[in-house]
Amino acid sequence: MAREIRAADVSVQKPWIAATLYDRVDGGPMRTAADVSQKKAVGRYASQKNGRGQFWESRNELHAFYGAEVSTEIVKYRAQPHTLAIVISGKARRYTPDRMDYLAGGRAEIVEIKDAYKPERDPDYHTKLEMARVVYGHLGWSFRITNRDEIESQPKFEAAKYIQSFRRTVVTPSDEDLVLNLLIQRGPVALAELRALWASPALGFAKMCALMVKRTINIAFESGVSDDTPVHLVVS
Repeated sequence: MAREIRAADVSVQKPWIAATLYDRVDGGPMRTAADVSQKKAVGRYASQKNGRGQFWESRNELHAFYGAEVSTEIVKYRAQPHTLAIVISGKARRYTPDRMDYLAGGRAEIVEIKDAYKPERDPDYHTKLEMARVVYGHLGWSFRITNRDEIESQPKFEAAKYIQSFRRTVVTPSDEDLVLNLLIQRGPVALAELRALWASPALGFAKMCALMVKRTINIAFESGVSDDTPVHLVVS
């Protein structure tokens, strides 16, 4: 089935800047496996947070999904959400970002994912990114570049990878009520105390991970996950 693309001019109050944003009507990625080299590792990540698979073109992009899936600051996200056609002072560029995050509070952030980024290696590409940054700024969107060292920083990465592995665990309304009632009455509590709400602490942990992806609770996993890790409600 052909992908239906729509276009929208970006309102930029500068006469020397023109930009058009192209995206898919169905909300899918601008590129798919059919568009890239068969020698390249590609796949779809089954995102529970988004309710649909997200296309990745590198292991680095896949690993970045883990953090986005569990982050309670990210309400939802899209891989390769659009293509931006930009003309600044007669210089034309096209740019497709790796990911767009829709953040708590209604903000949006464009994320470019790199193995490593050194602007001096490709000044022309760096210029394209900076042109895109200007346009996104006019839209009120933030723009950042992240790299493998940041994405896979330990122990945060292993914790995120572990938590997201339970993202599809079934959580019932009564499960959620157990957690909500305790946290509303007590405030933040240790992970071990919440796990003990279930006869099987392992099952309790899996359900809490799913509730984190759902943005009901936040497990403070930046320093890794242990029985002492604090857990609190997400208010947003």
